[in-house]
Amino acid sequence: MSGTELSLRPYLTMVAAHSFGFGLYATSNIVFLTTVVGLDSGIVGLGLGAGAFSGLLAAVPAGRLADRVGYRRTLLTLRIAQALLFASYPFIHGGTTFFVVAVLLGGVLAAGMPVNRAVLSEFVPPDERVKAQAKGRTMFNIGISAGSAASGLAIVGGTRAAFITLLLVGAGSSLLAAYLVTRLPRRKHFPPKDSRSTTRTTALRAPGFLAITAVSGVLALNAAVIDVGLPLIVVRSAHVPDWTVAGFVLLNTALVVVFQVRTARGTQNLRGAARASRLGGVAVAVGCVFLLVVHDDLSPSVVFGLLLAAVLAITVAELFCSAGSWGASHALAPEDRQGDYFATFALGFGTAQVVGPPLMVHVVEAGRPGWTALAAVFLIAAVAYPAVARYAERSLTRTGSEEPAPSGPRG
Repeated sequence: MSGTELSLRPYLTMVAAHSFGFGLYATSNIVFLTTVVGLDSGIVGLGLGAGAFSGLLAAVPAGRLADRVGYRRTLLTLRIAQALLFASYPFIHGGTTFFVVAVLLGGVLAAGMPVNRAVLSEFVPPDERVKAQAKGRTMFNIGISAGSAASGLAIVGGTRAAFITLLLVGAGSSLLAAYLVTRLPRRKHFPPKDSRSTTRTTALRAPGFLAITAVSGVLALNAAVIDVGLPLIVVRSAHVPDWTVAGFVLLNTALVVVFQVRTARGTQNLRGAARASRLGGVAVAVGCVFLLVVHDDLSPSVVFGLLLAAVLAITVAELFCSAGSWGASHALAPEDRQGDYFATFALGFGTAQVVGPPLMVHVVEAGRPGWTALAAVFLIAAVAYPAVARYAERSLTRTGSEEPAPSGPRG
């Protein structure tokens, strides 16, 4: 076993602990807030939306801070804050306290994602980071699946004590993740040379990087297709039982767990990453075509077959789009500014999470024209991705953003 694989063990365990706690929270929090606390569903939706918006605002400042103070230190702080916020859920008694917790938690969770990626640069060589990211994604899916399954026990029980126990276990799991951050291999952190250099090369001032962020964000809408669009079609269908949604989600998760590391091979450079993203974009466009054909005039077996084919196509899209996005962002992010660049790159995915659900509602309501238009959007993004990636690379090189890290350590 290589030294990198050995050093990844605490990282992967940390990811599993974090995702298990997040799975407990994500599956049970809405039910807890509406049935136990007694909040109106509209208030809950508004608060969660405010939390998502808070995440968009918090990610970039947190990434820039991490570049200066160190990725491990920042990630440790965020995981502890996450644990405290999970533990505060039992004390929510009204809309005001819920809004405060939701906004803070949304910011903490969003800030943690790019820093969690950047921390790999502390101990993983550049050409192995995409593979490490894929292993982390696999472990994340395993952890969140286990947390979601465990939360079903509390939902079935339905008592306040069961929900509180669940949320406190989630907080404990987050504390374990925080402890495991301290067990990651140590390496000297190299911050940007000076504040003037940081301002000149910030990711938000790099048009090429913003372009690849935008096109990656478009492809990230594949998650909304399978999370929102497909369930809406199933619910509206007269031929397919609602429980098949759970089966499709389970199949999607299992396939990602099994194949994510394999599909990440060859994406550690920009050309391979662009090729994977192009393939992923074409796959999700094909999935949309399967969904636009679904109609109640078809036989139940044909409808089920089309839905299954769509799930498989969109899962392929998820696998390759994820691997391509990791490869592209790792290839383009300067070594000493990964927090800033990864956080900016995450804005595309965060925007997709905000825009995706309402967009899918409109697409499903529009029917075939809606799915046709969406497939065309994915196809255009897929075809354009390699050219946008080359433009981003030229742009960053021309502005000097890929200058070598400083030679003197700090902190």
